[in-house]
Amino acid sequence: MTALTGKGDTFENAMLKLVLWNQAFGTLWAAGALGNLWCSLNYADPTEEGTAQSSEASYPSYARASLNRNAGSFTIVGNAANFAADVAFTRSTGAEPNGGGSLGFWTLTDAVSGASTALYGGPLSGAIPVGSTGIAPILTTGTVIREG
Repeated sequence: MTALTGKGDTFENAMLKLVLWNQAFGTLWAAGALGNLWCSLNYADPTEEGTAQSSEASYPSYARASLNRNAGSFTIVGNAANFAADVAFTRSTGAEPNGGGSLGFWTLTDAVSGASTALYGGPLSGAIPVGSTGIAPILTTGTVIREG
């Protein structure tokens, strides 16, 4: 058995379902408006103290990818979730204005743009170079969102 030093497994699972599926958890939380979540791509780790905009991609055609808050967008097993389908970002139509480089992190956030709350995030399984035209970044279903 693991000592309880943080959230219990049931609570971790409930938190994922509330945020990602908009599913209520007993009387503690009621599900709110359905709304969307958005994925951002980042060059460096935005850190727990940062926002989704911290070192965010800025190539000419870049936009955060929109995801519905439901089981169609996320699969949840225990205290971990995955994207239910690949998350595709817009194809690069030009060079990165901030000097290019490679995207190494992703962030799940609650707003379509700006310095919004970083809900979850992590490193990409491999860096995505976006220094030239034609790159179309994709987060795969193997991307793990972990609570706890």
